[in-house]
Amino acid sequence: MFFSVRSFPKCEYHLFLSHSREDHDWLVRPAYDFLSQHTVTSFLDIEDYPIGRDSRSALKGELLLSRHVVFFITDAMLNSPRGWCILELAYSEILQSMMQFPSGHLCNYILPLFFIPQSDSTLPRSVWQLLRDRGVFAPSGCSREEASRWANQQIIKFLKKEQAYKQSMSRLAIDDPEWSRDLRKIVGLHSRATKFHPHPIKLPDSP
Repeated sequence: MFFSVRSFPKCEYHLFLSHSREDHDWLVRPAYDFLSQHTVTSFLDIEDYPIGRDSRSALKGELLLSRHVVFFITDAMLNSPRGWCILELAYSEILQSMMQFPSGHLCNYILPLFFIPQSDSTLPRSVWQLLRDRGVFAPSGCSREEASRWANQQIIKFLKKEQAYKQSMSRLAIDDPEWSRDLRKIVGLHSRATKFHPHPIKLPDSP
């Protein structure tokens, strides 16, 4: 698998929602609908997946057009050791690495949401262990409805933090011309670091 990024296009989505199909109806679609109500634009493959394109190229393209990717890590995802979610993780890690500079990171591209116990014995043997320290775990024993509401809360919290971080990046670009020039060496990276495309969002205090 080879994936290189020579330029960053303007984001068309705030979020790419990576999930197992078994979790679509009870978890991911409710999050998609909730976010849409608050002008958060999300890529959800059942709704948006392009027709007539090579699947891997389409997947890479949609991830590149997304400001962040949310991984809904459930039992269903853990029980699928192969599939699109693994590719989405691999591509996302490459994009995240390109957001790292000696002066610090430009954004947290990946938001892992775990809907399994932290003590789950399957997790250490899966690729999702790589995200454990960067992720958030749902409260143990919560119902599906509570887990869905918790997911919305975590996504909103994450987006608020990242949008505020972009404001600090915009100020830095003005105050540090050398840093700003370094970003412009990769087409589109300066805009990706300092603007909140596809548009700034006004988020609720709590879902």
